Amino acid sequence: MKNILISVTIGLLGAMFLASFTAHGAVTTWLISESIDYQITRLAVIGLLFGLLFSRPPRQLWFRLLIGAGGICLALSSLMLIMDYQMHILDMAMFIEVSIILSIEALENAVVTTGENKKVPES
Repeated sequence: MKNILISVTIGLLGAMFLASFTAHGAVTTWLISESIDYQITRLAVIGLLFGLLFSRPPRQLWFRLLIGAGGICLALSSLMLIMDYQMHILDMAMFIEVSIILSIEALENAVVTTGENKKVPES
């Protein structure tokens, strides 16, 4: 279920990325920003989500710190920008969703329990 959520989020961010370049003035692009800053942020977030999608728990500590810091920075910047009326609503919704995904993944256990109750230590 987690992989489906991450995959759908990557797809939606990719669609927002492409729509902001190709569909100027369309109804859907009224709710997303076409600024290059948001494009770079979308690409960075897609990269982090691909990292989550292709790595399996238990993840390295440095990777968990990276995604945790990315999630916190993304949430704080999204909330500050939406309060200053500088971010569009779909951007804010997607970035808050991604920050929740990143924060939950950063808080994973250092030991993963398999189906046979064997514990696999973090490498």
